[in-house]
Amino acid sequence: PLFVQSLLEDPENVKWWEPSGKIILFYIPIFGIITASFAVLAIISTFFSVDESFHKINPDLERKKTTIKKTFQQMIVPARDKKFRKLMLVGFFTSIAGMIMGILIFPMLTYVVKFRGNDFFIYIIVSLSCKFAWFAVWKLILKKHALVKSYIICCR
Repeated sequence: PLFVQSLLEDPENVKWWEPSGKIILFYIPIFGIITASFAVLAIISTFFSVDESFHKINPDLERKKTTIKKTFQQMIVPARDKKFRKLMLVGFFTSIAGMIMGILIFPMLTYVVKFRGNDFFIYIIVSLSCKFAWFAVWKLILKKHALVKSYIICCR
């Protein structure tokens, strides 16, 4: 959307009947089709590249039938770990905050900051660099508090 918005002469007037709106109505479906094509290619390549022959290693291994109730009980095991719950809560609230910021940033760039043309790429550059920096900080937090290690231990 920011790429298409950078093509508009007047990003504030994007009603469908105005020239800016017609540009958006033309480019957004093309952008969606291209993105969906890449996603389908990624899924198909992942499907063919994953090796699932591990189940043939020991054919004599007896497979126990499990019920849905037992499956859910096994899924609850990580949730009993205090550090894992903390990790999930932090991840949840961080992602919600990121989504809210993403929703609020687009109108602010257009109507408050009055970005035009290539100015929208400033946001993309700043956003990507902040996301990579946050990823590095988050990895340090995970190491410091041993959150990932506790998840691995409780799933064994």
